[in-house]
Amino acid sequence: MSETPFSLDHNQAQLLLSRITELLHNYPLESSVALTATSLGAYTFKHLITPSQYPNIDGPPSSSFAFGNLYDIYSGQAVAFHDGLQDKYGSVSKVKGMFGKESLFVSDPRFLHEVLVKGVDITFHHPNFVYDITRISFGPGLLSSTGELHKAQRKMLNPVFTAKHMKSLIPIFDKIAQTMKGSIIKEIGTMPGKEVDMLQWCGAAALELIGQAGLGHTFGVLEGVDSDYSRAVKEYLPALFKVMPLKAFFPLFHNLKPTALQRKLADWAPMPYVRKMKEVVDVQDQQVLQAQKILEQKKKNLNNGPATAGEESHDIMSILLKANMEAEEKDRLPEDQLLGQMNTLIFAGHETTRQVLKLDSWAYPVKGKNGEEVREIRVRKGTTIHVSLKEANRSEETWGQDADVFRPERWLEQLPASVSDAKTSGVYSSMMTFSAGPRACIGFKFSLLELKIILSMLVKSFKFEPGHTPTVWLMGATMVPYVAGTKDLLEEGKHPTLPLKVSIL
Repeated sequence: MSETPFSLDHNQAQLLLSRITELLHNYPLESSVALTATSLGAYTFKHLITPSQYPNIDGPPSSSFAFGNLYDIYSGQAVAFHDGLQDKYGSVSKVKGMFGKESLFVSDPRFLHEVLVKGVDITFHHPNFVYDITRISFGPGLLSSTGELHKAQRKMLNPVFTAKHMKSLIPIFDKIAQTMKGSIIKEIGTMPGKEVDMLQWCGAAALELIGQAGLGHTFGVLEGVDSDYSRAVKEYLPALFKVMPLKAFFPLFHNLKPTALQRKLADWAPMPYVRKMKEVVDVQDQQVLQAQKILEQKKKNLNNGPATAGEESHDIMSILLKANMEAEEKDRLPEDQLLGQMNTLIFAGHETTRQVLKLDSWAYPVKGKNGEEVREIRVRKGTTIHVSLKEANRSEETWGQDADVFRPERWLEQLPASVSDAKTSGVYSSMMTFSAGPRACIGFKFSLLELKIILSMLVKSFKFEPGHTPTVWLMGATMVPYVAGTKDLLEEGKHPTLPLKVSIL
């Protein structure tokens, strides 16, 4: 006797819905807990009984029943885990997400091309969590926009990041470099070889560069001014990196109303990095008020003409405002998006799948569980892909046996054929540092110019030697130095630092 599939007719479905609504209304807390527990149970059971979607792709065992390998991937000590994946499994491996859900960890250059260039915002999408958290933090700017809105914003911003406009900013960069030099000399005083935290000074210079060249505004950090905002900018990426394993819960949290309830729940969270993220976002909210004042002053200056705009007209936001005023009405960015660009510029200057896709001809085939080479994979709908730019940049298959060695002179030599053969999609020098494709870093020329000017000033002005304080590099979206012995990001009483012995030449 065959079984009849379980189903509800229209009246039964309406009755069930009304009963659930009644329970939620009369017992909101108990019902929410029960529904959440039921959903998590169903989600977990599904992934426990579903056969592997990637049976021939190898990877490490899960470290946690609830969080899989997520806290291995997103922790300060993640460097060793990432390196281990690359060394043991190759450029594509299988890792576990929440409650056993399979994900892929990828550094293969041609796979990255499919994800970041060919299929970005079409087949492959950043998780909504990323867009939501950046929108909350910075407003509707380039980091949080998608689709046609992202294209429109990038089209408006592209002209202000051309090489020609970057050259016009050189006087501002030089002035800030000299201010930085004077501040370091003042700190050294009459003590040659004094240990100086160079990370602090480089971070201050970066913030001042984007402040003056980007917004026509000074933060005063090179004169010793320390602000809540400058500290929050430094803490944003480590805090975001730490909350990434919790991204599955963010839609539920984000949809809670009123906003005061969200803030209270964040204060009560048992994880300190969740509370830190809330503190950072609160400071970002205050920055919006300052950004509004700067924007209004710039609009006033532009409306009054060149006589009052003066030198301010060279900064990025003044150029953007002028271009926005002159654009056709359909192409203009509204004020909230202009504010979003301002907050995005300050942050960026300072510091998944919709359909089945077949990826062919990887640059570096991996060995499958059956011992045979795997050169292609069918990526299933809903698969999370962890993109490892660090492993792509340090791949021995691309860069040779000394890939992990700091040897800048390699670019003065003829690069190995493996570099060109890899067809890396990065926007600069066969590296993935600035990412690739339509969501690559729009300000990479700005970043390179500031690096060249600041570094040339430093090496001409000072002698550097290793400091007495040993350091360790931790991962917090970017690689950051801490005092040796620091176990994780945002550890109480610890902060990024790079002490070097500095003498004046």
